[in-house]
Amino acid sequence: MKKLIVLSLFFCFSLVWGQKSISTVRIGDIRINDSVQSIEKKLGIKLKMKAPTEEYGLHTAMVMQYDAPVKLSFYKSDYENKISYSLSSISTKSAALKTVSGMGVGNTYEELFNTYKDKDFESFTDYENKKLRYFVINDNDEKNGLYTSLTFTIENDIVIEVSIAYGGDGC
Repeated sequence: MKKLIVLSLFFCFSLVWGQKSISTVRIGDIRINDSVQSIEKKLGIKLKMKAPTEEYGLHTAMVMQYDAPVKLSFYKSDYENKISYSLSSISTKSAALKTVSGMGVGNTYEELFNTYKDKDFESFTDYENKKLRYFVINDNDEKNGLYTSLTFTIENDIVIEVSIAYGGDGC
């Protein structure tokens, strides 16, 4: 009986922790490719969308996920005169949200490398701003037809932002 209680508590903790964490397809309850309506329903709020400042830019909205500010970026689609928005990227600069492996804002490049050295990742310096580096984990979820990337932006060897982006259909 004691073993069953311990296993049940572990399962519940894992389930709750998993929902509050960052993965290659979500931050908390918000998933890449979610519609505006789906996100509003999950969060129980009306999103305040900001129009892009560039012709082909993304619409954005700021929300709170588990007391952490999260930026949502949406791709606007106009198919058969029906406008819809799909979530194409999610980012946070908060140390409150971490991956299941415990990585996020505040961790070092070395910690990222040691944690994800067995994953499909790439690391490179920003072309324009040489102070920035990126550590990118790519994920091709063939089952759901999603190709996403989890990117850690690094400055002075410390993660300053974590983002997830939709990369298309994997082609």
